Amino acid sequence: MPINSQEALIYSQEGLRPMSEKVRNIKIEMESLISQWWAGKNALFSNDGELVADSGQAAHPYTGANANSMMGTLISVVAVLDGIGVMDNVLPITVRQVSVN
Repeated sequence: MPINSQEALIYSQEGLRPMSEKVRNIKIEMESLISQWWAGKNALFSNDGELVADSGQAAHPYTGANANSMMGTLISVVAVLDGIGVMDNVLPITVRQVSVN
């Protein structure tokens, strides 16, 4: 018997589906950033206390070590999402299905 209560459908459309889209999209963005990092961007950030001269966000300065730690965090998050069954729980709920060539 299908789940068809109005409250469940609203929760699905306003909560579950948009969140699954966000999870899928952020995973794709993280994988892209990681690929760029290993393609040479990592060499631009020394893993020390040297500040990144980011004038656009100068209100919150960060260091090369912060950048390296952030990338380590992204790699860990992607590893969790790549774990057995994690994305299998997300992808069926997404609005648009993506096929990989």
